[in-house]
Amino acid sequence: MTNKPSVAGRELVRGDRLFHIANSRSCDRGWVEYLSDDGLGEVTVRHRDGAVPTVKLLNLQWEAMTEQQELDEFYAELSEGNKLSGRALCHIRALNSELAALRAELGECKGEYDRAVNKVEALRDQLTERDALLIKLSGFARFVIKCVRRNGEYAPLSMQEPHEIEAALSASAEPASVSVAPTLWEMRVRDEPGNPESPCEYVYVNNVAERDALLHRGGASVFAEYTCTANKEGAQ
Repeated sequence: MTNKPSVAGRELVRGDRLFHIANSRSCDRGWVEYLSDDGLGEVTVRHRDGAVPTVKLLNLQWEAMTEQQELDEFYAELSEGNKLSGRALCHIRALNSELAALRAELGECKGEYDRAVNKVEALRDQLTERDALLIKLSGFARFVIKCVRRNGEYAPLSMQEPHEIEAALSASAEPASVSVAPTLWEMRVRDEPGNPESPCEYVYVNNVAERDALLHRGGASVFAEYTCTANKEGAQ
């Protein structure tokens, strides 16, 4: 077991947040490591020299990941058959990536960050209310829908091609005539099946085949299940 280090020169982040985010396969473990757990829900986090991510960004990601009520509303909108055009989704994906990079270096390039924000706002002003809602989902999905199936492996949604992202989001849409409510499963998956001490990540899948594939792989379990109705009033 790692000895508890001095807190001097290190930042604190809540343990449950760190284990949801830093343990993810999409997290570069070269810049962050969890060193100890003091039993109070906090762990110390050490950043290597030149590292871009910060505890502030971890917390921002956590806030996005825990907006479960909004997620339900977004899926309710999708279940009514609303779709976002591939071109708009491609633009938003590129702008989201640009914003994420610039936000991380905010102290050094605030002007560039502000210009990127203005571009996003200008694009949003040209869209309908429905599309604006789905654009918010496309950014939110980069945190919440952590992985999609590709070539037998799981890869972060942010690494997918625009048409793959659109397909992943559209797969959640159900025709209005379908009475069965769409279901989203939150899966806890360990890097090393059979090793209860190995790091784990939380991934979201929206079809039975992917859920069963994870369970069959081993080292995976259903952590939570979310069901959406076809309207906001019924979203759970």
